[in-house]
Amino acid sequence: MQTQRDLFEDLRVQLLCEYISDMRFEPTKSSAKAELARMDLSSYSLRALADAAEYFYGVNLEFQSYSQAAEFFRG
Repeated sequence: MQTQRDLFEDLRVQLLCEYISDMRFEPTKSSAKAELARMDLSSYSLRALADAAEYFYGVNLEFQSYSQAAEFFRG
């Protein structure tokens, strides 16, 4: 079984943040949203993607598929 990657840690590294909490604030928050729109989301659990939607967009969602998550983040 493939181990799921840590979405927030991957975003932190990609955006050169010292802490995950740094991504809550602009301009890094907008950069994180743009990165989510470009990423291969299938490396992460649907739960992690729902957590990201809540963290960055303030919406409580439950994704049923990766295509639904991709549509949300690219929308």
